[in-house]
Amino acid sequence: MKQFIVLLPSGRGVKFRRLKPSEVDDVSLKAAKTVDKDASGLEFRYATLREGVRAMLTATTKKSSFKKPEELLAEGVEWEPLDLAKLLDGYDDYFGNPKDDAILAEIYKTEHEVTKQEVEAILGKVLPVSED
Repeated sequence: MKQFIVLLPSGRGVKFRRLKPSEVDDVSLKAAKTVDKDASGLEFRYATLREGVRAMLTATTKKSSFKKPEELLAEGVEWEPLDLAKLLDGYDDYFGNPKDDAILAEIYKTEHEVTKQEVEAILGKVLPVSED
């Protein structure tokens, strides 16, 4: 599994992975089960992003004093593996900084959701192959 490392605003490093399409579907289904039947679209959106972040994270640094992303690649950096159970119980303990949480949500969206601009760019290159 290919992983990526990013340095968050708090100085904490995280490792994450790109989810498979079926895992992205599971994120939406889990989010739907966590919100009330009368939940707003915004509540469902927040639940989806939180579920997605939990699913993609694989590890975090044990300390949060890093200044540059390159420091995360150094030998001796201590990583704590993350799993769903740890993140369900302690997400705010790991990522209580609102900027960290917002960055993780944006990473999830960037890696797993398509934008209108991306679709338009692809549709702008559509080639006709036959006429009916």
